[in-house]
Amino acid sequence: MRRPLTLFLMVFVMTQVGAAQAATCKLLPIGQDARVQVDNAVTSDAITPDGSKLITGSYDGTAKVTDVKSGEILREFRLSSAVTFVAITPDGSKLATGYLETVTVTDVKSGEILCEVQHGNAVTSVAITPDGSKLITGSYDGIAKVTDV
Repeated sequence: MRRPLTLFLMVFVMTQVGAAQAATCKLLPIGQDARVQVDNAVTSDAITPDGSKLITGSYDGTAKVTDVKSGEILREFRLSSAVTFVAITPDGSKLATGYLETVTVTDVKSGEILCEVQHGNAVTSVAITPDGSKLITGSYDGIAKVTDV
């Protein structure tokens, strides 16, 4: 039996008050409303294949894993700089975050850093293979790297 397709609408709302910025990321599946509040602009996002978790990266240096149904933040990772890219393995166990010249892969449950990939210039893209075994990163240095995770 086939399950019906759930439609999602991603809406990003930014407001500026003086020098402070606030951003709200709203995930709006039909009939639900889950929100993630961050301290600065949402720069990237990903969702687990089963649709249960939303991952956001932000200029405030955080990556957050949020339960889509409840809106509860399940895990927050603090990085030393703005998070410009996020990706998650299909099973939801590993999170890749890109910032400046570094991509870090972290175990979502324990928070343990599993590996880091360095580039000679700012990271421009992060992806994980469908089987979750490889990380692909790209950079302004003109190099794409494939790393086992």
